[in-house]
Amino acid sequence: MNFFSGLLGVLGIGAAVLGTVAGFLKSSDAADNLEKASKARERAETIAAKRADLTARRQKIQQIRQARIKKGAAISRAQTSGALNRGSSVYGGIGSIQSQAGGNLSFLNKATNLNLQARAQLSQSTLFSNQAQQDANTASIFRGVGSLGGTIFSNRSDIVKVTQQVFS
Repeated sequence: MNFFSGLLGVLGIGAAVLGTVAGFLKSSDAADNLEKASKARERAETIAAKRADLTARRQKIQQIRQARIKKGAAISRAQTSGALNRGSSVYGGIGSIQSQAGGNLSFLNKATNLNLQARAQLSQSTLFSNQAQQDANTASIFRGVGSLGGTIFSNRSDIVKVTQQVFS
């Protein structure tokens, strides 16, 4: 009986220590993953702010474009009426239109790239949050093992008595 009681005591203490240490480690992992998730969300928010700045710049470019269109229409009317002869101003206007088209495409590419980056960061944030939750759940299981070990240790004498009665 003393040997069995001692064995249960050692097993109980071992389970309690193992559960407590493993629970602590998993809780630490959960905290680390929550921090990573937070940083990923911050990166996503930074990218979203860049995207908003880019959109504001786009609106400014749109205003400039409208002004150039009006200027071009005025030059066109002047040429149609014979007020201007074909010269570098006409070709400059055409070059400006081509440049604006290139700028618009560049803007669209940048905006698309920022959207993809923001989505990737938010996805990473979600993954870290999910991992943190899994770590917290695992930590809870290990704390339960630790508690069970403590219960076995505390009640080892009663467990030995019950075991002897069952097998007698």
